[in-house]
Amino acid sequence: MGRADATIIDDGLITGSINGGVFASVAIPIGGLAVKGRWTPIFSQLASARFRDCAGSDTCSPSEANLGHVLEKARALRFRDKLAVVNRVVNRTITYSRDMAVYGMLDHWATPAETLARGRGDCEDIAILKMAALMKVGIPARSMSLVILRDTRRSVFHAVLSVSTSHGHFILDNMQDAVLADAAIPDYQALYSLSTDRAWIHGYRKSGAVAAVDTPLETVIPGEGPEPDRLSMAHPALGRLSVW
Repeated sequence: MGRADATIIDDGLITGSINGGVFASVAIPIGGLAVKGRWTPIFSQLASARFRDCAGSDTCSPSEANLGHVLEKARALRFRDKLAVVNRVVNRTITYSRDMAVYGMLDHWATPAETLARGRGDCEDIAILKMAALMKVGIPARSMSLVILRDTRRSVFHAVLSVSTSHGHFILDNMQDAVLADAAIPDYQALYSLSTDRAWIHGYRKSGAVAAVDTPLETVIPGEGPEPDRLSMAHPALGRLSVW
């Protein structure tokens, strides 16, 4: 974590920038990741997400009003409590639904406004909303990343929000209300991640070399059921890859 990006917070933690590879991976910065084009317009709207101006408004959805009320109080909490409150309230405010059911398409990355207006979303929509909420309560955007991953136990692609600190990565997951350290979730294998204007692909050390799941990242659709039976295409940015 670079000194220029470091932000000292409570609980003896330092945050402010992404620190290493989440879920014990090797994070490789990449500028030409195809899916980054989907992320850029989403991130541009996070700072303007409506949470605090719902008082007395008849245009805010119930989801906006409820979350806005909670975030007003959460600003005064300690760091870990902010993470816990945001994870729990978003999980309980937004109903998990696949994109096909909500938007009529297989994969749609929703803005916080879209998710709040509908009160429904899939795993990456929920993670994106949590990032916007944490920005509102003072967590630096550059410390957070949207992580697209493979859940090896359930054999599905999934998405979570990771918050990087000097004490490791904290994971906000729509699958559970508890905020866990990434090391406590060994079934998760990071594929790629996105934060502010940056992107990474993730590999894992195997026999001294870095290897990754052999799948074209642009075909990964988190939250839409089991992964394809055959993962056949290596990502060119990692070169020759071993097969898991």
